[in-house]
Amino acid sequence: MGPLTLGELVPAGAENVERLAEKRGVEDLLLDLGEVIESGVPAISTPGREGARMWVAMATAPKLAFEYIVKEPDYCSGKAAIGATRVRVNNVVYLHKQGRTADEIRVEYPDLTHAQIYAALAYYHDHKDEIEAELAEDEGADERYAQRKAKALAERHGR
Repeated sequence: MGPLTLGELVPAGAENVERLAEKRGVEDLLLDLGEVIESGVPAISTPGREGARMWVAMATAPKLAFEYIVKEPDYCSGKAAIGATRVRVNNVVYLHKQGRTADEIRVEYPDLTHAQIYAALAYYHDHKDEIEAELAEDEGADERYAQRKAKALAERHGR
């Protein structure tokens, strides 16, 4: 029997996965789940129906789409940004971490809507490590710029 059609796919929750593990053995189930993860096709073989496939809702987490957020190599140096504004997510997060409200952030970036600001903050909460690393990198860049500027001014004035 070939793969099931879309209309025949049956959602499988955690209980079904546990039941399959008991019937088929954990190793077989893990091999099937490994196939799912590698192929990106959320399916496992079902017992009693050789070759049949069944949807596994818990095998992979859905990718979240952030409507206003763009992350592309050629846009804002590949950093997450609010589309069509060139305002990076980490800029909004920086202000938010200083205690600024969405209204106060709009004073700094008047072209942003509240929805865009909250989308940036939602992106941050789902990608904390990424944005925190960017903030740390930017903080170091500010210090390095200030040092280079001081050195250049000192050289210019013959000190």
